[in-house]
Amino acid sequence: MDTKDFWQLVPDVQTERRLVMNWMNAPKGCTDDWVALTSHQILNIDFNANETLINGCLKWHIIYVRNNTILAQNCFKTQPFWMENSLHSIGHKRLDEIAIPGAHDSGCYHKYGLNNIPTKSIYLYAQDESIFDQLVYGIRYVDIRVGHQEDDYQSLTIEEPLQIIHGQWMCEHSVRRILQDIKAFLMAAPKEVVIFDIHKHRNFMNDSTGQVFHDRHQQLMDLIKEFVGQWIAPETNKTINEMIESDKRLVIGYEDKHVLTSDTDRGLVWHPVRHQWANENSVEGLEQYFRSHLCSPHERQYLRSAMAQMTPTFKEIIFSFQSKGGLRQRADTVNPLFPKWFYSQWWDCINIVSADYFLGSNIVDIAIKVNEKKFASNLIR
Repeated sequence: MDTKDFWQLVPDVQTERRLVMNWMNAPKGCTDDWVALTSHQILNIDFNANETLINGCLKWHIIYVRNNTILAQNCFKTQPFWMENSLHSIGHKRLDEIAIPGAHDSGCYHKYGLNNIPTKSIYLYAQDESIFDQLVYGIRYVDIRVGHQEDDYQSLTIEEPLQIIHGQWMCEHSVRRILQDIKAFLMAAPKEVVIFDIHKHRNFMNDSTGQVFHDRHQQLMDLIKEFVGQWIAPETNKTINEMIESDKRLVIGYEDKHVLTSDTDRGLVWHPVRHQWANENSVEGLEQYFRSHLCSPHERQYLRSAMAQMTPTFKEIIFSFQSKGGLRQRADTVNPLFPKWFYSQWWDCINIVSADYFLGSNIVDIAIKVNEKKFASNLIR
C-alpha cells in the first residue's frame, strides 16, 4: 500500500468533535469515484462502565464508491474486545511480540477539541478521551507520568497528592481517577490485557534521610495495589493466553523499579517500556529516526513503544500564545502517516505505537491487521 491508497476525511478545525476516519488498501482513484459520510451527529460520548460493552460501529460511516459499487468502507467504532477476538493469532505470543495500540501521555486529556482549551494549554493535553474511553476504543498501552502535589500547588486539592503530569506541568486528573478507570475496564473486559506504564516521577525528591523519597513511591504503589492489585502480572515471559487464564492481565511498568523498598513490590512491576523517542520537530526527522531504530536488533529485546509524535521546541511551548495548533496540529500532520509507516514499512518491527490524539489515527485497526499479517501461519483454520 502506498500513500495514494490512504484516504481520509479531515474535519474542520472549528468543529466541537474532531474525528478522522480512513481505510487502508483502497483502490486506485478514478475521476468519477466519490466518498460519502453519514450526517448523524456524534459529539459528547462517554461510555458507562456499568453497561455492557460491545465491539461495533457508532454513527459515523464512510464509504468509497465507484459506479454505484462500494469498494471500501469503514466506521467510527469501539473495539473493547479486540484482543479477545484476536486470540487465534496472538494468544500464544508474548506482549513484546505483537503490535499494540498506545496513547502518548494518556492521562493528560481534556475532553474534545480546541475550542475550550486555553491557548496556554495547547502543548499540555495530548488526548481528548478519558482512560476508560481510550480502552473502550482499543488502546492497550497507557502512558502515565506522575507528580507529587506539594503545598505550593494551591490550585489542586491536597487530598489527592498524586497527580498526572506532562513535562513540568500538572494535568487535571489524579492517579486515583486513572486507576478507577483501569479497574472498571478490566472488570468489564475479562480477556483484555492492559499495560500501565509509569514513565516519569516528579517531586518524588529525596531528603537527607531518603524517607520522603521512599514514602512517596510507597504511596503510589499502595494506591495501585488498592485499585488493581488483583490483576497485576509479575514480570514474566508468559503468553497472552497464560496471562488471561491466570487473570493477571495488567502490566505495571515502573521507572527505576529498584527504588521500591519492598521485594514484593519490586516483584510486581516490570521495567518501564522503552520509549523509541525521536525528539524531532519535523515529519522528516521523525521518519528518519524510525528508519534507523525500529528494526534495530538491540531495540527489540523488551517492551518498546514507537513514540509517533513530533516534539515541540521549548521556545514554541513558552510562546504558545502565538501558536495556532499545538499538539493537536502536530498530530493532524503525523497521524495520517501511520498506515504507511506502521502497516507497510515497519510492520514486522513495531511493538507498541503511541499516538497523540489517537482517534485522529487508525492505530487500533493497524495493530489488529499487523498481527493478522505477522502471525497468519498461527491462524486456526
